Amino acid sequence: MHACRKDTLYAAKAARRLALHRPEIKWAFLCRNSPEFEIYKRDIRRTLDGVSGVNTFDTQSPKELARFLNAGDVILFPSLLEAVSIAALEAMACSRLIISTSVGGMGEILTNGKNSLLIPERDERAIVRALIHVSDDHSHCQCIAEEGHKLVNDNYRWRSVAERTLSNYQKILSNPVVK
Repeated sequence: MHACRKDTLYAAKAARRLALHRPEIKWAFLCRNSPEFEIYKRDIRRTLDGVSGVNTFDTQSPKELARFLNAGDVILFPSLLEAVSIAALEAMACSRLIISTSVGGMGEILTNGKNSLLIPERDERAIVRALIHVSDDHSHCQCIAEEGHKLVNDNYRWRSVAERTLSNYQKILSNPVVK
């Protein structure tokens, strides 16, 4: 289990709750490594103090991030505000199950039960319920993760994104707006 972004405090509270019910679930928290996040990181670490199966890490290099994504089964995005997350797309490309809030661009690309599991924002109990569901029905959740992988493979490879962008520019240039 990985969690990221400033909204991670909800994930930390969920980890504390979940440790009572499912101590076999392990967590890795990636915390942004910058001065403005130091107080927030302290709050997360304080919330996680004494919870077994939890490790916290500072921001990782792209190579190390890939290692983290491939080590987890589930990647959690408890975001309160989010565009389309490149980290989520990368995790989906690694066939990892995404649990996310449906805020911003995430709600545009993720479909609950099809290519991800969606949860309400600011709700650590929803995170716990989603993770218990994943633990109880791992094979179904693996199918959801594979659908996420297919979505990214079909629509979000850099080449296809660049081709769509170029096509849109060409359409705009070939149909200039006349005032």
